[in-house]
Amino acid sequence: MSILEQCISYGNGELKKAEIMDLLGVIDHSTVDDIILNLLNNSIQNINQILNNSKISNYSKLLDLLIERVFQVSLSRKLNSNEYNLPLEFLVIMFLFRIFSSGILFYYRQKNRFILQFQNLITCS
Repeated sequence: MSILEQCISYGNGELKKAEIMDLLGVIDHSTVDDIILNLLNNSIQNINQILNNSKISNYSKLLDLLIERVFQVSLSRKLNSNEYNLPLEFLVIMFLFRIFSSGILFYYRQKNRFILQFQNLITCS
């Protein structure tokens, strides 16, 4: 039986995207994105709910997709582009990370300068 015939048989004569994805074990990219966003928000309960509501049975494939998506996010952040069609939430997080990381770096540089100036002041006294 061909894949098409299997899909038609599985869907009782109708071809539906969700049923074909379930039959072939395809994991939707929106599911992967939702899991990553919930990881960033430390929402383990939401991740459990996503996994329970989905029909994912191949967790090795899910892990591969999660690693691939995190790599895409990293590349997009480094290249300052959205070649991988990242969701808006990812772009906002990347933007905020840039702002806060540069602010934190500025804070530590200022703190180190202050400490050095303070040490010089104490040694000169």
